[in-house]
Amino acid sequence: MCAPGAPPRRRHRTPPRRTAPLLDRLLIYGYVVGSSLSLPSLVYGNVNLLLALLVAVAVAALEYEAETARAVLDETHETLAGVALGVAALVKVFPALFGAWWLRTRADRPLGAMVATGVVGLVVGLAVFGVDTTRQFFTTVLTTRLEPGLFAGGLPPGEPYVTIRRPLAALGVPPGRLGAVAAAVLAVPVLLLYRGPLVDHDRLVAILGTLAAVIVFVPSLPLYLVFLYYPLVPLLYLVEARPARTLLLLGGAVINFAFQFDDVQTLLSFAPLPTVVRDALTAGARAVLSVATPPLWGVTLLLLGCLAYRYRPLGARPAR
Repeated sequence: MCAPGAPPRRRHRTPPRRTAPLLDRLLIYGYVVGSSLSLPSLVYGNVNLLLALLVAVAVAALEYEAETARAVLDETHETLAGVALGVAALVKVFPALFGAWWLRTRADRPLGAMVATGVVGLVVGLAVFGVDTTRQFFTTVLTTRLEPGLFAGGLPPGEPYVTIRRPLAALGVPPGRLGAVAAAVLAVPVLLLYRGPLVDHDRLVAILGTLAAVIVFVPSLPLYLVFLYYPLVPLLYLVEARPARTLLLLGGAVINFAFQFDDVQTLLSFAPLPTVVRDALTAGARAVLSVATPPLWGVTLLLLGCLAYRYRPLGARPAR
């Protein structure tokens, strides 16, 4: 997950390995393990980092498959990718939507492996935990954050969810239509990322855009943004064209500002400010965070960076 990324794509040969300098590797480990998104999962024993690793394995396996022309290895890595994503989807469900990449490329093997892993996992879960627990999982656990009433009148600023449904609800989109409108809005950048041939590092860029779109489509907690670390970190090494690199760097930084309205209130309560100024700042923070949180702005910057790279000027593309 902390690898600096795959080298430029060549068919019929295995690319040479690259090793990042020691300082770079330490900084990568620090960002991935010590960021504000990762530390809560480590402290509370959450599985998000493990699931993010499974998603990274799936992406890396397919990238390795794209770098080789050996059929046996290709089949092995495609199956590994599907199984890894299937296991992640068993726990959090929404990683299954990351398989949209395989639908675009008509990759039957990883899709089949993902579905088979999910079915087997559900059957085993049904046998181990029983019918009642399984029914509660599908009817309560999976639907809590998708209840239309949660967004009625706009999402409160204190809610931590990172989702495009927050600004859409603030704009007056009816709660019952939020899912459809959110899907339509996010489909635009995702389809643009997949438009035309994918050359150079376009595959990784398109995958990052897909992951980002899926995460903000569902009402996600900030902790789920660790799923973006791969391929985001490799792309920070591979993407040199401006402004795409600048946008990716800014987005990778801003997603870590996962503060909430309560945090702003606490900070202002200690600030030596006049009451009028404090009240004005509190009202402004409430209005801003009701529309979009910093992590959502960060994901938006990442999507813009992906689009900037895909539609970079011809002069910024290396000679083929």
